[in-house]
Amino acid sequence: KRFGAAVVVMAFDEKGQAAGYQDKIDMCKRAYDILVGPRVGFPAHDIIFDPNVLTIATGLAEHNNYGKDFIEACEWITGGEHPEKANLPGAKISGGVSNLSFGFRGLTALREAIHAVFLYHAIKKGMTMGIVNAGGMPIYDDIPQPMRDYIEEVVLNHSEDG
Repeated sequence: KRFGAAVVVMAFDEKGQAAGYQDKIDMCKRAYDILVGPRVGFPAHDIIFDPNVLTIATGLAEHNNYGKDFIEACEWITGGEHPEKANLPGAKISGGVSNLSFGFRGLTALREAIHAVFLYHAIKKGMTMGIVNAGGMPIYDDIPQPMRDYIEEVVLNHSEDG
């Protein structure tokens, strides 16, 4: 605060990393309340949360909602397309996008398409910045069908057999 810098706050606590939606929003809210509260007085617009982008499509059912949970946490924090509904007003969202597709190492075109689909949805829900190699990433509308639908099925976990 003294130096005018922003802070990046990862969704971790004493028990570890936030994986599910509820843990993500609980940990971010706890940090936000401490930072903007009277004791610290940090400006909300200088808080950047990283609610943890985690790997999807690992074959473990408990990982299936990781993409969806991150996106929904973005919306809860920022209000998404309705900033007046933000639960943590002024806060921004970042995340390491390549973590999402880690299970597809070596399949570069697929990974880039997964990143594009994820960002398309996450940005609409309030993600403000991401750590990603944007140079090779396709434009969402240029991802051919049915590939884009399949990727959305997995990223957003629309069904158990996605």
